[in-house]
Amino acid sequence: MCAAKRSPLTRRMANLLIWLIAGALLWIAVRSIPVADVIQTLGRLTGGQILVLTLVNILAVLSLSSRWWWILRSFEERLSFTSMSLYRLSSFALSYFTPGPQFGGEPLQVLLLQRRHNVSGSIAAASVTLDKAIEVMGNTTFLVFGLLVALRLQFLPGDAGLPVLYVALGLLLIPLFFLVAAWNGYTPLTKLLSIFPVRLRAAVPGFARFEFSLKRTEEQISLFCCDRPQGLIGAMSFSLLTWIVLIGENWLMQRYLGFELDLWETIAVLTAARLAFLTPFPGGIGALEVSQTLALTALGYSSVEGLSLSLLIRGRDLAFGGMGLILGALYTRPRRPPAESQ
Repeated sequence: MCAAKRSPLTRRMANLLIWLIAGALLWIAVRSIPVADVIQTLGRLTGGQILVLTLVNILAVLSLSSRWWWILRSFEERLSFTSMSLYRLSSFALSYFTPGPQFGGEPLQVLLLQRRHNVSGSIAAASVTLDKAIEVMGNTTFLVFGLLVALRLQFLPGDAGLPVLYVALGLLLIPLFFLVAAWNGYTPLTKLLSIFPVRLRAAVPGFARFEFSLKRTEEQISLFCCDRPQGLIGAMSFSLLTWIVLIGENWLMQRYLGFELDLWETIAVLTAARLAFLTPFPGGIGALEVSQTLALTALGYSSVEGLSLSLLIRGRDLAFGGMGLILGALYTRPRRPPAESQ
């Protein structure tokens, strides 16, 4: 009983600590930067440029949704692309506004597929798991490449970036191992669960049901990888398209704010931003502002310009995340029972 009572308090304390650390990072980033100068830098943006950035970001959301939509089509689930895009936006919002490194919205995607389209639980979970595995593999591949670029540009002092590079390489191996195992007909997560002692598995409520669901999901993933390689290749191609769009969007932001960065410098700055989003702070708050300020000052720009870029990124994410929260609330509200006939 005591442990059960302490658990919610422990979670609240952990969340409070995360917000305190994030707030401290944000204060470090902005404490000595004149607000008027930041406003002046952001004021360089015209209405036309904001419109272009909005359209490019919509394209990025659509390319992200395309990967999941393509996976579902490969499972022979013919669902509306518009619906998939809106569900993906809702999932992004949930992940963005909760603590953790951009995870958390995936159960919502599974729920919406089951509730609104009657997709089986195993296929819904398999599609979301595949989508996330490919996304993580694409993200870590970009991080590895971006860190190599940063080291080549001497963006980081000495060998400071090597530990992060090794961690990124390790993270890359996880989804890669999972997909290779699935391609060869294995179910690694189910095998991992089988290691638990029988008594422990029997003592945990719902363990058997969870194990069965996980096995069905992994079997669907294995069938997908073995029988539909074109689906896997297509999903990876959409990941590549997404990163091309994201790099282009970041370059446009920098150009519109008056920065003259080449492609490699743009990739290095974007890598710093992506690392910030891997922190446990909601939306990378504080970490993003610090990362962009440090990145641009390392390239000879001012802290004002670094903070301006981070605020532009933050404004974009808050706008799309806010729309996602509204959509998520609409999609998950309880359905009213049909009115009884008089």
